[in-house]
Amino acid sequence: MWTELNKSNDSRFNLVKWFSVAAFIAITLIGLVATKYFSNTLMEQVLEHDANVMTEFVNSIVRQDTGIHPAVTVSSEDGAQRLAVFFAQLGKVPGILRANVYSTEKYVIWSSKAALFDKRFDDNPELETSLTGKPVSHISNAHEHNKDEHMDLQHVEGQFVEYYLPIWLSESSSKEVIAVAEIYRVPRGLPEKLKTIQTSVWSGAIIGGLFLFLSLFWIIKRAANIIDKQDASILESQRLLTIGEMASTIAHGLRNPLSSIRSSAELARENENCSDTNQSLDQIMSESDSMDVWVKQYLSVMNSGSVSNETCVLHDLIQESIAGLSSSTINKDISFEKDFTECSINISFNCLVLKQIIVGLLLNAIEAHPVDHKVKVKTEYNANNGLATLWVIDNGVGFNEQDEKRLFDSFFTTKRNGLGIGLYLTKQILERNQGTIHITHDEVNGTIACLTLPAIKL
Repeated sequence: MWTELNKSNDSRFNLVKWFSVAAFIAITLIGLVATKYFSNTLMEQVLEHDANVMTEFVNSIVRQDTGIHPAVTVSSEDGAQRLAVFFAQLGKVPGILRANVYSTEKYVIWSSKAALFDKRFDDNPELETSLTGKPVSHISNAHEHNKDEHMDLQHVEGQFVEYYLPIWLSESSSKEVIAVAEIYRVPRGLPEKLKTIQTSVWSGAIIGGLFLFLSLFWIIKRAANIIDKQDASILESQRLLTIGEMASTIAHGLRNPLSSIRSSAELARENENCSDTNQSLDQIMSESDSMDVWVKQYLSVMNSGSVSNETCVLHDLIQESIAGLSSSTINKDISFEKDFTECSINISFNCLVLKQIIVGLLLNAIEAHPVDHKVKVKTEYNANNGLATLWVIDNGVGFNEQDEKRLFDSFFTTKRNGLGIGLYLTKQILERNQGTIHITHDEVNGTIACLTLPAIKL
């Protein structure tokens, strides 16, 4: 059964592993999309700002430097000459590749490239948008030349920006467009600026994504640890339940054999006149009675479904345990050295359970075969923290460091005929009652079992 439970526990869903993979992929994809989007948006905003500034600049020049109404400037021969002079000067500005002026019918009415005069370009969505009164900026690659008006730009390397700048009838009527100025410009400094912006955005996305991933990873790691502890607690509960059911079955099954053993001993006692034999028979009857009482108490507790605590006198329980073990002929060569604290120690515990814990610790010390045939039992009470401590010490066969780490594991034992559930159950019961147990071994002090429990203040 334990093998099946362990296999189920080992094959369960690895939350941390799969969350890490899924979160990394999701955050990376979201970061890439968001970064690309923000980079493009920032680039569009920068170009849009440049287009608006250049539109205001061109319209201001058309009104002031030419000295003529914009409509006249565009339509008249004298105005066209002045406009040509302005754009010719503009064409000499570093970074300006070409300048064209379109009429509202999409004809080129002036161009720094003479071959484009009187040309009409219908397939030009940027021009159509600009004719509605909105400045347009567009980045083109010099090697593509996907527009007819891009003729003779083979000498340009890299990218250039096309600006379509509407020329308005008046300052108060920005919707009425009388012409569109098209300027091709090499974006000097713009690539570096955009690269800086993109680098900043990418750096921010990486730092933000990493922070988000680590934060979520910490949360899910903590959740996984809590789940692991809950799984371990459930597994321990299942083990305890199974052990309890097994113990109840065994205890119930012992009642009939105990009755038969006591009856047989009683009959033999009546027909036997040998004092030594009678003494052994009396011991059998006494131990059978004690065992029967213990089984009845155990079954009563198990049937009630809960273990009720009561006030237990620690020293009395130790004395009873020692007396029971000393009466056995098997333990005749073992002596118990008692070192009790002067004050009486009262503990809120189930006395039956606590006595069995003490008996178990004493039996472990006896079965270790102490060299001096002594088991030392010591108690102490600390008034500062209200804890009572019980030590059971022997100098018999101990255990190695590896076994020490597993002493409280279920079904682990160093004894040839041991079950490996005594110390395991002891630890579980003590921890549920705010108690602790520690067992250590060294060559000088021997094996020391230390049990602590909160005492009732007198």
